[in-house]
Amino acid sequence: SVDTIADAGKIGDIINAGLIYDIILTDVRMPGMSGIELYMLILRKMPSMKNRIIFITGDVMGADIRTFLTKNELPFLAKPFDIKLLKEKINVVLSGGQS
Repeated sequence: SVDTIADAGKIGDIINAGLIYDIILTDVRMPGMSGIELYMLILRKMPSMKNRIIFITGDVMGADIRTFLTKNELPFLAKPFDIKLLKEKINVVLSGGQS
């Protein structure tokens, strides 16, 4: 099953409820909370989810964001992306980073 969240402010409620997801797809830029802020919140509240997050970006990625993602070895996709590439990223994340 898939949950979608349109309001970043509600993410804290979901995390505080202790819901565990197989994978989280998050945009880098969202209203209310950035994907980086979400990642930091998840690390504090649910560290076991650290390697279950894929970032998505739709604009030209700034050097600071690219540095953050690469330094932390976080998977990301640039929009628009092919569904096949998304499936491949999901499979890599779900297999613990083993392609």
